[in-house]
Amino acid sequence: MTVPPSTGGGGQSPLHALIDTNVMLDLLLNRQQFLSAAESMWDARDRGLLVAYLTSSSITDIYYICRQHAGPVQAKVSIGTCLTGFTIIAVDLVMLNAAYQMSGNDYEDNVQIAAAMAAGCQHIITRDVKGFQHSAIPPLSPQQAGSLFVP
Repeated sequence: MTVPPSTGGGGQSPLHALIDTNVMLDLLLNRQQFLSAAESMWDARDRGLLVAYLTSSSITDIYYICRQHAGPVQAKVSIGTCLTGFTIIAVDLVMLNAAYQMSGNDYEDNVQIAAAMAAGCQHIITRDVKGFQHSAIPPLSPQQAGSLFVP
Protein backbone atom coordinates (compact mmCIF):
# COMPACT_ATOMS: atom_id res chain seq x y z
CA MET A 1 0.00 0.00 0.00
CA THR A 2 1.33 3.43 -0.83
CA VAL A 3 0.83 6.52 1.26
CA PRO A 4 -1.44 9.03 -0.51
CA PRO A 5 0.20 12.34 -1.36
CA SER A 6 -0.87 15.40 0.57
CA THR A 7 0.61 18.83 1.04
CA GLY A 8 -0.87 19.38 4.48
CA GLY A 9 -1.83 22.71 5.95
CA GLY A 10 0.50 25.60 5.34
CA GLY A 11 2.92 23.57 3.24
CA GLN A 12 3.80 21.30 6.18
CA SER A 13 3.93 17.61 5.33
CA PRO A 14 1.12 15.83 7.17
CA LEU A 15 1.76 13.18 9.78
CA HIS A 16 0.66 9.70 8.64
CA ALA A 17 -0.68 7.76 11.62
CA LEU A 18 -2.69 4.66 12.29
CA ILE A 19 -5.49 5.35 14.74
CA ASP A 20 -5.98 2.51 17.19
CA THR A 21 -9.52 1.23 17.59
CA ASN A 22 -9.89 2.56 21.14
CA VAL A 23 -9.19 6.15 20.06
CA MET A 24 -11.67 5.95 17.19
CA LEU A 25 -14.31 4.62 19.57
CA ASP A 26 -13.68 7.58 21.90
CA LEU A 27 -14.83 9.91 19.17
CA LEU A 28 -17.66 7.81 17.75
CA LEU A 29 -19.16 6.95 21.14
CA ASN A 30 -18.58 10.43 22.55
CA ARG A 31 -16.56 9.10 25.51
CA GLN A 32 -16.31 12.29 27.51
CA GLN A 33 -13.19 11.47 29.53
CA PHE A 34 -11.18 10.92 26.32
CA LEU A 35 -13.04 13.11 23.83
CA SER A 36 -11.03 16.35 23.96
CA ALA A 37 -7.76 14.56 23.15
CA ALA A 38 -9.38 12.70 20.26
CA GLU A 39 -11.04 15.82 18.87
CA SER A 40 -7.74 17.70 18.53
CA MET A 41 -6.54 15.01 16.13
CA TRP A 42 -9.68 15.21 14.03
CA ASP A 43 -9.22 18.98 13.80
CA ALA A 44 -5.64 18.34 12.58
CA ARG A 45 -6.97 15.88 10.02
CA ASP A 46 -9.49 18.46 8.81
CA ARG A 47 -6.67 21.04 8.49
CA GLY A 48 -4.57 18.63 6.40
CA LEU A 49 -1.95 18.09 9.12
CA LEU A 50 -2.84 14.44 9.75
CA VAL A 51 -3.56 11.58 7.37
CA ALA A 52 -5.43 9.10 9.57
CA TYR A 53 -5.52 5.36 8.90
CA LEU A 54 -7.69 2.56 10.24
CA THR A 55 -7.32 -1.14 9.60
CA SER A 56 -10.07 -3.12 7.93
CA SER A 57 -10.16 -5.34 11.02
CA SER A 58 -10.82 -2.25 13.18
CA ILE A 59 -13.89 -1.45 11.08
CA THR A 60 -15.65 -4.68 12.10
CA ASP A 61 -14.63 -4.20 15.74
CA ILE A 62 -15.94 -0.62 15.66
CA TYR A 63 -19.27 -1.76 14.22
CA TYR A 64 -19.68 -4.48 16.84
CA ILE A 65 -18.84 -2.21 19.79
CA CYS A 66 -20.90 0.74 18.50
CA ARG A 67 -23.88 -1.57 17.94
CA GLN A 68 -23.60 -2.81 21.53
CA HIS A 69 -23.40 0.71 22.99
CA ALA A 70 -25.47 2.84 20.62
CA GLY A 71 -27.60 0.49 18.52
CA PRO A 72 -27.46 -0.69 14.90
CA VAL A 73 -28.44 2.62 13.28
CA GLN A 74 -25.68 4.58 15.03
CA ALA A 75 -23.23 1.74 14.36
CA LYS A 76 -23.89 2.03 10.64
CA VAL A 77 -23.47 5.82 10.76
CA SER A 78 -20.16 5.30 12.59
CA ILE A 79 -18.91 2.93 9.91
CA GLY A 80 -19.85 5.48 7.23
CA THR A 81 -17.75 8.06 9.09
CA CYS A 82 -14.80 5.68 9.11
CA LEU A 83 -15.10 4.72 5.45
CA THR A 84 -15.34 8.29 4.19
CA GLY A 85 -12.96 10.06 6.59
CA PHE A 86 -10.04 7.67 6.92
CA THR A 87 -7.63 5.72 4.76
CA ILE A 88 -8.45 2.06 5.28
CA ILE A 89 -5.58 -0.44 5.34
CA ALA A 90 -6.73 -3.84 4.08
CA VAL A 91 -5.38 -6.49 6.43
CA ASP A 92 -4.01 -9.44 4.44
CA LEU A 93 -2.23 -12.73 5.04
CA VAL A 94 1.21 -11.13 4.86
CA MET A 95 0.29 -8.73 7.69
CA LEU A 96 -1.32 -11.48 9.74
CA ASN A 97 1.82 -13.61 9.43
CA ALA A 98 4.06 -10.66 10.29
CA ALA A 99 1.94 -9.98 13.38
CA TYR A 100 2.18 -13.63 14.38
CA GLN A 101 5.99 -13.41 14.31
CA MET A 102 6.16 -10.27 16.49
CA SER A 103 7.30 -10.39 20.10
CA GLY A 104 4.32 -8.61 21.65
CA ASN A 105 1.78 -10.62 23.61
CA ASP A 106 -1.31 -8.98 22.08
CA TYR A 107 -1.96 -10.32 18.59
CA GLU A 108 -4.55 -7.63 17.83
CA ASP A 109 -1.98 -4.91 18.62
CA ASN A 110 0.58 -6.75 16.48
CA VAL A 111 -1.86 -6.72 13.54
CA GLN A 112 -2.21 -2.95 14.00
CA ILE A 113 1.60 -2.61 13.99
CA ALA A 114 2.02 -4.80 10.88
CA ALA A 115 -0.66 -2.80 9.04
CA ALA A 116 0.92 0.53 10.05
CA MET A 117 4.30 -0.69 8.81
CA ALA A 118 2.83 -1.85 5.49
CA ALA A 119 1.14 1.52 4.99
CA GLY A 120 4.25 3.53 5.85
CA CYS A 121 2.71 5.20 8.89
CA GLN A 122 4.97 7.30 11.09
CA HIS A 123 3.08 6.70 14.35
CA ILE A 124 0.34 4.69 15.97
CA ILE A 125 -2.02 6.80 18.04
CA THR A 126 -3.40 4.80 20.96
CA ARG A 127 -4.46 5.09 24.57
CA ASP A 128 -2.47 1.88 25.19
CA VAL A 129 1.03 3.27 24.55
CA LYS A 130 2.62 0.61 26.81
CA GLY A 131 1.05 -2.14 24.70
CA PHE A 132 2.93 -0.81 21.65
CA GLN A 133 6.38 -0.36 23.20
CA HIS A 134 7.77 -3.24 21.11
CA SER A 135 6.52 -1.61 17.91
CA ALA A 136 8.85 -0.48 15.13
CA ILE A 137 6.30 2.33 14.62
CA PRO A 138 6.46 4.70 17.61
CA PRO A 139 3.21 4.95 19.58
CA LEU A 140 1.76 8.26 20.69
CA SER A 141 -1.07 8.93 23.10
CA PRO A 142 -3.87 11.12 21.75
CA GLN A 143 -2.57 13.93 23.99
CA GLN A 144 0.95 13.59 22.58
CA ALA A 145 -0.38 13.53 19.03
CA GLY A 146 -2.61 16.52 19.66
CA SER A 147 0.32 18.57 20.93
CA LEU A 148 2.05 18.10 17.57
CA PHE A 149 -0.72 20.04 15.85
CA VAL A 150 -1.01 23.09 18.11
CA PRO A 151 -1.07 26.16 15.85
